[in-house]
Amino acid sequence: YAFSGAITSGNLPVLNVELAIGYRQVLLAVEWLGVEAVQKESDITVDWSTGTEYDVTHFEIERSVDAIHFEKIGEVDAIGFSQVRTDYSFWDTDFPFAKDLYYRVKQVDYDGAFDFSDVVSISPEYNGNGLSIYPNPNSGELFVKQQKPQQRTIQIVNSFGQVVLEHTFGPDALVQKISHQLSAGVYQVLFENATGEKVSKRMVVK
Repeated sequence: YAFSGAITSGNLPVLNVELAIGYRQVLLAVEWLGVEAVQKESDITVDWSTGTEYDVTHFEIERSVDAIHFEKIGEVDAIGFSQVRTDYSFWDTDFPFAKDLYYRVKQVDYDGAFDFSDVVSISPEYNGNGLSIYPNPNSGELFVKQQKPQQRTIQIVNSFGQVVLEHTFGPDALVQKISHQLSAGVYQVLFENATGEKVSKRMVVK
């Protein structure tokens, strides 16, 4: 807004002035609509939604066991520019054993600026199978970890129910590396031990 004119004393002008009042509209990079952590069988999903996005490159998912010290556990690409609601999800398939877990989402701009969502907490339930797969999502390389060494057969099944990869977990191994050339998509990793106990975990290939 601009104003120009004269300040007068009686009928005599004493000072000519030009006053400019400027403003800058500050655009929030993300309008957060909400974030939550939900346990789905042996995994935890972190779900969040945005109302608008401006100049956003990606989101980083962070986890903590004390709500103070957070570590990055994953990354999800952002739409970037949007004026409508957008929903995102991240699957935490290798969370630590703790009474409570805390999650937050970090939004990162193209210029490096960032902002955090609210912190949400969850008290996970453990099914005792002691199995985890990482990284998840992955592309070409997968690690399987078990708490106690025992022999297991591993099958990776695609969305059509077809077994696309089979592997044997040695009886003395705690960690196994599995290399693959799977197409991008969602798979189920099926484990079965010598007693017939079966466990299924979700895996994403990007």
